[in-house]
Amino acid sequence: MTALTGPFIVNSGGSDSTASGLGPSTAVSFSAMIDSSSSPTQVTASSGVSGLSAGDVLFANTSNGRKFNVIASISSQFGTTTITCDYSWADNFMGTVYCGGKRATLGGLADVFDTTNGFDCEVSLETDVTMNATATCGSSREVKIYSDTSKTRRKITTNQQYPFSGGNWTFTDLTFHSSYSSSDGRLFRSEFSTGYASVIAENCIFGDVNNTNNFNQLVNAVSSVTALNTPMPFYARGCLFVNFNRAVGAAYRPHFIDCHFADMPYINQGMYGGVNADLLVEGMFSNCFFENVSRIDSATDGRYLAFSGCIFDGLAGTNPDPVGAASFNFDNGKECPLFSNNLLTNCGFISDEVQGRGNILYNTTTGMAAFTQSETLASDPYTNRSGGDFTLTSSMQNRFKFELPDITAKSYSSLHSDSGSGSVIVIED
Repeated sequence: MTALTGPFIVNSGGSDSTASGLGPSTAVSFSAMIDSSSSPTQVTASSGVSGLSAGDVLFANTSNGRKFNVIASISSQFGTTTITCDYSWADNFMGTVYCGGKRATLGGLADVFDTTNGFDCEVSLETDVTMNATATCGSSREVKIYSDTSKTRRKITTNQQYPFSGGNWTFTDLTFHSSYSSSDGRLFRSEFSTGYASVIAENCIFGDVNNTNNFNQLVNAVSSVTALNTPMPFYARGCLFVNFNRAVGAAYRPHFIDCHFADMPYINQGMYGGVNADLLVEGMFSNCFFENVSRIDSATDGRYLAFSGCIFDGLAGTNPDPVGAASFNFDNGKECPLFSNNLLTNCGFISDEVQGRGNILYNTTTGMAAFTQSETLASDPYTNRSGGDFTLTSSMQNRFKFELPDITAKSYSSLHSDSGSGSVIVIED
């Protein structure tokens, strides 16, 4: 494919009908004819067309087939401009073609993300936008979406049940909010019918901090056995996951660093047909903060999970004997063996299905027979927990201190706000 000249630009003041979103800053429009049978595929304009370059994208509101195409070359002769494109349009067309400008919605680019009629690309968001379409992206499509201003999050609101279905997504400085009208809205779907998805996210918020019509789960419909057999990779750094109605996800491979999880029933929950299932979860949680989460795991295979340097506050598990539910629930013989150097405060029943050493406890005393070399604190490690300040006291910060040959570093968790980040690593001279 011809290298694109830049990212698609999306701005709520743009247009999904008179702009392509990638090309001249002000959209260029011209009357043209598309002959889908030509090879290479061509767009012919009877009048001169200026300001376009190879790597810009054309938009034509065709009835069938492709709507977006990448310019490969432009030639003009005797008053006629011929634009050769990378892909077949798959439909004859005579009308207005657009290039450049700004698109109005992220959903307006669903055809660009499509597994058949789309192509790999980047998208820059200048404002908060909507995603009012479902993109079915296959297993190989790669898309990067980010705020145009570093560290300033742009909000994506979607009314779709599974707006990102398949595809390999990279998200930076974004907030995701659901306005889906039913009870089972999810952001990602990953299975054979839509394509297998993966996610890399940094400095993003998944969920609504005010808990308005939120996601049920973030990952997977789990409507077929293929979703369970091929867990979806999900890598996140410095992200907030908040107020999901059920869990972050099922059938996924979590790899979370410096993240904050708040106000939800579960983190990992294996589900198939509405029934808890023994689900393989391979992943790592490092230097993460879990706040007001009832349970971390429910009926999953814990042998390939690791928790290190994390802080857990307010886990609400209860003794499973006879009818309770522990905070960590793994199948017999499939316990989590890598649970070390974590801080657990004000938590309910943990369960001896997590095993590890060097954990620090406060107001957490039950269900941890498998812990070794743990320590119980005599005083609250937070500056003002009742006031919502989870900053660690100075003495506790020093407990997370470690020495390297040339630097001293402190690793500890802090409260994630809409303008902040998750857990932090402080490097000292």
